[in-house]
Amino acid sequence: PWSVNDSPEFSSDERHRLITLSSRRLPPQPDNPLEEKMLYLGLLDLLFAGGYDFRVREGETMSESGWNIVKVAATLSWFAVYRCLPEVVVSFYRRALTYPLVRSWKFCTLVKRDTSRLLQHANTKQWCLKCLLEIREFLIAYPGYHVFAELYLNDYIVWIQTRACESNLHDLGKSLEKFKMKKDDADLNLTQIEQLGYECLKVEELQDSLSESLFLLIKMKNQNLYIFNC
Repeated sequence: PWSVNDSPEFSSDERHRLITLSSRRLPPQPDNPLEEKMLYLGLLDLLFAGGYDFRVREGETMSESGWNIVKVAATLSWFAVYRCLPEVVVSFYRRALTYPLVRSWKFCTLVKRDTSRLLQHANTKQWCLKCLLEIREFLIAYPGYHVFAELYLNDYIVWIQTRACESNLHDLGKSLEKFKMKKDDADLNLTQIEQLGYECLKVEELQDSLSESLFLLIKMKNQNLYIFNC
């Protein structure tokens, strides 16, 4: 949706949530540049998970959204902390290709492209805020996952409005766009699995071809016997 609309529309519930969270106090701003970088990379992990879920449900509501998001985002499911961009991208691909129902390399690449465009959008902070609010809503709705909203989403929602730098988000989006993820980087033996899949398909095609040929031979033989008997 961020590639179509200039700015997101917030529902009345989302606006009420923003008002409620406006009084929330954040921890002190980190002095260490690496710690600040970790904040942006954690945000990227959440955006990956939210973008994955958005494509799966095609913008509609789905009861399993909370489960999908937590499984894809290691920030939530494993309290992961990232120190560089490749770590986040590799984690997203590995988890998205392992846990959820939709497991596709091309699908992950589309989500990566979507997230890059979101971060480079002219109104990226508003769109990031919209995505975080949606993720929070899904986590609250899924049984037992409300704790993630309290641990991460509430602070990130306040942080994206008050402390996040738009130029840093744009730079992160550009870096993500330039980063080329290779199948070997996922360390899931994807090339070997694909090769085995192609070989299995060839065997099945050969079996189908042989079965069809055998069927035709039997049919021709029966026709010849019928003519001979006549």
